[in-house]
Amino acid sequence: MIMPPVRRHFRHPFPYAVLYVVRPDCVWIVSVCAFKRDPNHWRERL
Repeated sequence: MIMPPVRRHFRHPFPYAVLYVVRPDCVWIVSVCAFKRDPNHWRERL
């Protein structure tokens, strides 16, 4: 099965990044990440 790419959305002044996947029947929110956290923190959680 081929997984669709994960997209990112940032919006100032919202202090979070939203990671999501667009599928034909829905939008799946993968994660909401705080900008103040270490970016490598999320890699360990995958």
